[in-house]
Amino acid sequence: MKNKIITITLATIMLFSLVTGSLVHADLHIVNNIKTTKQAPKHWGFGKCQPQKTSKKNVIETKKHVFGRKVTLKTSTYLPANHGYKWGNPQSMVYSKHNKYLYILYKPIRKESNTGWIIRYNLHGLKKVLKHKPLNYMFKVYAGSHKKKSYKKLAKYIKVSKQMQLGHGQAMALNPKTGAIWVNRDLKKRGKYVEKNTTLLRISAKSLKVTGRTTFKVTDKIPLAHNLTFDRRGKAYFSTINKKDNSAKIYKGTFGINKPSKFTQVQIIKHKAGTHAQAISYDAKKKRLMLVSDSSIQSFPIKKLGRLKPADIRETTFKSKREFETIAFDKKGYAYMLSNRQPEIFKSTKVY
Repeated sequence: MKNKIITITLATIMLFSLVTGSLVHADLHIVNNIKTTKQAPKHWGFGKCQPQKTSKKNVIETKKHVFGRKVTLKTSTYLPANHGYKWGNPQSMVYSKHNKYLYILYKPIRKESNTGWIIRYNLHGLKKVLKHKPLNYMFKVYAGSHKKKSYKKLAKYIKVSKQMQLGHGQAMALNPKTGAIWVNRDLKKRGKYVEKNTTLLRISAKSLKVTGRTTFKVTDKIPLAHNLTFDRRGKAYFSTINKKDNSAKIYKGTFGINKPSKFTQVQIIKHKAGTHAQAISYDAKKKRLMLVSDSSIQSFPIKKLGRLKPADIRETTFKSKREFETIAFDKKGYAYMLSNRQPEIFKSTKVY
């Protein structure tokens, strides 16, 4: 069957807002894109270069790309993993405007827990301290003694929040319009999500404390949101996955503390990249949404949501067994990928 866009208009199709349960009628758009799914490995891998032993960079090359471009990811930063690697399990990250601050949400290692915390790295300050030191310098300092002067110099530019009930932790996003950080508190018990509604926590980018929350009522079997991103205008997006056929549904909407919240389904992508969904991100330079999976990235323009064609969907799969947690972009369009199991951030060698 040739790739084609399928548009189904049904008067009886009803999309519910996640807050009020009010009916929203819409066209259901399904894009039948090229199927290039990459199966996740049975066991996630570690980087070949270990920061305890070397300052060399890990490299992840493209395996296959469709309507996209070949790109290489190289280690940009080895993140600290102090106190027996308690900081070794990052789940999501966001950059502030002009990339001054980097926020990373962490979870405990090797146990199911809804507890998490956020660490803010002052990148401008750290660069002054690090200067031309090797990539693994920050890692080694934080893994060592806290009494050393080198530790105190770095600690000045690293702020750690108190532990909070944050759930899985994969849905952290910064609204560029308001500057607020939002985290989806999707709590788990015995490996299953227990939240009946979607609860989003507003986090102060300065104090790293919860300053508000809003709850979306889940209706008509609309799944809980487990990822989140914003475009430059402050519009919110999340995606859900149908495990039976590996398709993805894209939702767009608005929400706030003291205003009505409303989301509608705007697109169905028949073939999602990868088998284990990780995150949804936004590239402000290219104005494209990104679906992040296991060593796979899929992107499409937000202005064409609802009428996407197969050629609009770009996909890149990588030669890697590393777990891709999320992707962020700087103002030039370079991609930054967060990976755990030896926490590090990779940067694309060219604009993605």
